Amino acid sequence: DLASNVLFANAFVDVSTCSGLVYGETCRAVCPDGFDPQGASSQLLTCQATADNVSAAGFRDIDGNAPTPLSCIPRTCTYGLPTRLGVQHNCHAVGTQGTCSVWSSETYQYVEGDEMQNLTCGADGALIGRIPDVTPRECPTLENGVGVSHTCANKTAGTACWAYCQQGYTESMVQYTCDGVALSADG
Repeated sequence: DLASNVLFANAFVDVSTCSGLVYGETCRAVCPDGFDPQGASSQLLTCQATADNVSAAGFRDIDGNAPTPLSCIPRTCTYGLPTRLGVQHNCHAVGTQGTCSVWSSETYQYVEGDEMQNLTCGADGALIGRIPDVTPRECPTLENGVGVSHTCANKTAGTACWAYCQQGYTESMVQYTCDGVALSADG
């Protein structure tokens, strides 16, 4: 069986037409969908008894020589890259049949029951799989000091709020920004 042969087993080559052949029958080794050939795009093979059964699995090329495997290179997926706000990924260079991961960024959290997801690069150049659902993290509410009020309850990553003096107290207003972990005074 050519598919399990040392020459073809680890190469991204389709030899499915080479199974179950008898002496003298031919088949074609090709780069499957989603892969680009480096050199020849296919190789015509003939089933023959050979002294080199280990490396050629009983096959010869059109010239009667032991075949050399095709070199097929996975295409990089360019469609379906995750763009959802609050997720990160390592999918920029994944090729056909390869996988990548999508996870919540530090300032976001998974919606209950969700988790990191893996995507697979399909032969059509698109990533296949589900992007996790995330929501912005909430910052802890500011403590009210004496004479201080604020608008900083239930703030999520990327939002701003103000702390200001109550009537009878004087001081400048202070703007805070939530980074998803804590509120930080601006300026």
